[in-house]
Amino acid sequence: MSVTEDFKGYTETALAVLRKYDAKVWCRIEATTASGVYSGTILPRSETADKKHIVIKMGTGYNIGIRADKVKDIKVFERKMGVDTAEKAPTRLLDIPAREPRVRLDSNTGFQPVQSFPNRTSTP
Repeated sequence: MSVTEDFKGYTETALAVLRKYDAKVWCRIEATTASGVYSGTILPRSETADKKHIVIKMGTGYNIGIRADKVKDIKVFERKMGVDTAEKAPTRLLDIPAREPRVRLDSNTGFQPVQSFPNRTSTP
């Protein structure tokens, strides 16, 4: 990963804290703050996101933001070579037989009806 990708989207305060502990995007970490200890994987940020928070995906699946200026320590347990799935998600049309309902597969929200066939007489 390049330096830009190592800390993708992080700037100012959050970037300084991540660099201090050499905790890069997609690393599995344990962050200690005054309010507790949080474990998870560091997620990339949008370049327009605020500059004060580090976002981690916890084992429960929830994402949380930790105020960078409240971090007392970060322990890195595993370094991963991440792939930004939002940029790499494949897009293609699916071949669906005419007798089946049309759907759009959206990688974020699942199946959504597109439109009924005008010649369709019944709905399953």
